[in-house]
Amino acid sequence: FDETINQRLRGVSRMESLEIILEGSPLTLSPEEKTRLAEEKNDRYRALLGQLTPADMEDDVRETLRALRAARLKLAVGSSSRNAGFILHQLQAEDLFDGVCDGTQITRSKPDPEVFLRAAGLLGLPPADCLVVE
Repeated sequence: FDETINQRLRGVSRMESLEIILEGSPLTLSPEEKTRLAEEKNDRYRALLGQLTPADMEDDVRETLRALRAARLKLAVGSSSRNAGFILHQLQAEDLFDGVCDGTQITRSKPDPEVFLRAAGLLGLPPADCLVVE
């Protein structure tokens, strides 16, 4: 696939990303085969994520998040990934956020606003009082 397809993969669910990749393929896969492939991909991905350490988060990112918390801003993660909590755990960054809304809590992936609306709800804030930083 090319850069255009790669950009379309950002923020979408595992199954949606597989569908995007398969658009240009002559393959016809059953729903069961698609599920198996998506699970296999995720198993490999989680194995790689298991190698993450706190050193994999840039110091500037960690310090920025700490400064925002020190300024008493509420912070949440809004991610379509079902692995967001695991990643935060591996990075030892759970304490930097007041809430995490991930793919386990939503039914529609980005660009649908569901993940952001739920993240705002976790913070107890109206969406109009929130800012999304990618």
